[in-house]
Amino acid sequence: PFPQRPRRRRRRATPPLRAAFPFRYFNLVQSDTFDAAFGSDAPLVVAAPTGAGKTGVLELALCRLVLRGPATAKALYLAPSRALVSERVSDWRARFGAAGVAVAELTGEGDPAAAAAAADRARSARLIVATPEKIDAVLRGRGARGATSFVGDLGLILIDEVHLLSDGTRGATLEAVVARLKTIGAQVGRERERGERG
Repeated sequence: PFPQRPRRRRRRATPPLRAAFPFRYFNLVQSDTFDAAFGSDAPLVVAAPTGAGKTGVLELALCRLVLRGPATAKALYLAPSRALVSERVSDWRARFGAAGVAVAELTGEGDPAAAAAAADRARSARLIVATPEKIDAVLRGRGARGATSFVGDLGLILIDEVHLLSDGTRGATLEAVVARLKTIGAQVGRERERGERG
């Protein structure tokens, strides 16, 4: 009764990071977005139901960064809850750690020494996983010089549950974090450019 698109050929996981994917073939959502996630630097929004494979799509984008980006390039994954942050960190350390992708979890540090330690973890990791509230706290606590230098190395920002932008309480924080990341990233970029000329 409903017209359906012709099915595309299902894609196999790419060999260099094949072990990170616990399945033989990508599903339809992942196959349909493969070229955009793994073959392009263009922004991508994936809207699909829960369980449709959106995490696999963002993992493809992470693989692109690891395989094709500069060695210093980092990814930031923002999740709406500490529980999801912990779950993703555990899973990604097990799956991507063997490929040399260091994963840092940033959660709940409240005092300045803990915030500095969190910034150190972010600088040394390839994938940073946090809640928007935690990244907001790190970005606001810029007192220590270089505490946010990792922002200039971000080559990929992954926002899970981006629909929370419309949430009355948490949406403003997420929106502020994205704006602050762009602003600080541009500032760090200009500082580096001046230093290279300098």
